[in-house]
Amino acid sequence: MPDKNLTSAIRAPFFKRHLGRSDVATTVDYAYDNAFTMKWRNAADTADVSAFGVNASNRLSYLKAIDFREITLETDVPVIRAGTYSTPLVYPAASQSLLKLYYSQTADTGADVVTFFYAKALGDAEAWCDTALAESNNLGAPGPSMLGAGQFHSGLIANAYMGAGATGWAHMIGAWLKVYADVSSHVTSGARVAPIWLDNQMSCTVTGGEEYSAWLTTGGTVPKAAFGFYTTSGGWANLLSFDATMVGKAPLSALKTASAASDSSILISINGVTKYIPVFNAAT
Repeated sequence: MPDKNLTSAIRAPFFKRHLGRSDVATTVDYAYDNAFTMKWRNAADTADVSAFGVNASNRLSYLKAIDFREITLETDVPVIRAGTYSTPLVYPAASQSLLKLYYSQTADTGADVVTFFYAKALGDAEAWCDTALAESNNLGAPGPSMLGAGQFHSGLIANAYMGAGATGWAHMIGAWLKVYADVSSHVTSGARVAPIWLDNQMSCTVTGGEEYSAWLTTGGTVPKAAFGFYTTSGGWANLLSFDATMVGKAPLSALKTASAASDSSILISINGVTKYIPVFNAAT
């Protein structure tokens, strides 16, 4: 970085030369407040110039565009921040994005990722690799038509193909959630392990609406099943498990006698053979 005491006439050419901003025609505004911040401004003083840019043709082309390996973290100071919880950034128009990343690859082998996050837990504190919160602050009806903390899609465009990989894998997925452990690892008594945790905490009355722990929809071709099971070990000890807090509560009900005829059935498939789970209209 240049000396903060350098004149504006020297500073602007420095940033134009070393950061590849050939379109900066006039000045580079900057400020020092425990850290370095800067704002590009072109001759027309418009807002179409990037706050920070690296051109592949300049001398930084062989380095990381942004590298924080040498940074020393302080208490409650994020490496990158845009806005705060109480004063988030406000977009002047609809359908905007705070961060956009577009990536393509043409390799025939390997696996590429657009973003990778890694959290290493060395102590006993909780460790969350990534968190997201979508929260409605609209105090007037009707409110947002959709509120979601995450959205993951995978798809095929017209005439595209989808190949098959390892046996037992789901090869086209919206998200892959997995827990794993080395054979020498330990899980403390009383701890629960699950690839996904579904938690309903709607304390309000869902007036006129419906609430679910999971909502499954389908369109196009008919799927083989709502859930598919595959194992390379001993499978699952139970299909469903209800602990002591569920005794005497819905959806558990009194048992029917073995000789009673069912009113209807739910179809399941076991090793390709259709089986039936009896359904009764009454508990007795």
